[in-house]
Amino acid sequence: FANYCMMFRKFYRLASQTSKKAALISGAAVVVGGATFVYHASKDLRLQELKSSFTPFCTAACAAAPKPQPSVFSETKNHALYLTIHLKPNANLKAVANCINSLQKYVDKICPPSEKDEDDEMFAGVGLGPNLMKKLRPSKDTKSVYPYVHRKGPLGEMPSTGGDLFIHAKCNHTSQLFQLAHEVISALPMDSVDRFEDVYGWVYRSGRDLSGFIDGTENPADVDSRFDVAVEKQTGGSYVITQKWLHKFDDINSERDSVMEGWVGRARSDSNELRRK
Repeated sequence: FANYCMMFRKFYRLASQTSKKAALISGAAVVVGGATFVYHASKDLRLQELKSSFTPFCTAACAAAPKPQPSVFSETKNHALYLTIHLKPNANLKAVANCINSLQKYVDKICPPSEKDEDDEMFAGVGLGPNLMKKLRPSKDTKSVYPYVHRKGPLGEMPSTGGDLFIHAKCNHTSQLFQLAHEVISALPMDSVDRFEDVYGWVYRSGRDLSGFIDGTENPADVDSRFDVAVEKQTGGSYVITQKWLHKFDDINSERDSVMEGWVGRARSDSNELRRK
């Protein structure tokens, strides 16, 4: 629920839900990639619990109350990292699990716990793509794994670009996020990574998106409410939808506010919901 203005954004609503909103896709912004990932509770990522079957890695229930990963509903920071990693088919999954199990260690290396404060702290979490989930638990029920399928309609396409690992981190310094991406990619087993994409986001105009509208107006504001909507109580896990958009600023800058407000359903200045939309 961190709202960043970036090329690679998380949408809490699909713009294609109504024909008016779909016009925004074809007119002012085009989606060029998307994927889904599953966040597991941090206690499920303990390497010592991983057996050859990797079943505990994707545990559906925990004896104790599961603890969500730090990036899921923590406060917004000024900058964010969106790191999508595609693994090779022959990647050593146990070695990969060992690497991502150490994510907090990489974070602590960059922002030592004994030295950090609110301005110098980092929250990070890792999500698993649907294909990787199936490899890790081939004999288990995968109905809860939701793939991001390619979508196509009269107003354009929403391609599925996939990914095996997704790391989301946020802090107030881009250089630290870059360092985290470097630490993770360098730590992964040799010849395990097919390709990766690291994209960096930032807070724009105190929380507006690139079209000038206030982003996340309906998102829960307090920690407890964010937890209720973002975390599955039984597992401590979450689902992540990522989308990458190209913005057509010529269209955005030349279009009347009233037209764009009709697409979005809110006033551009203060985000008040329109009665007629």
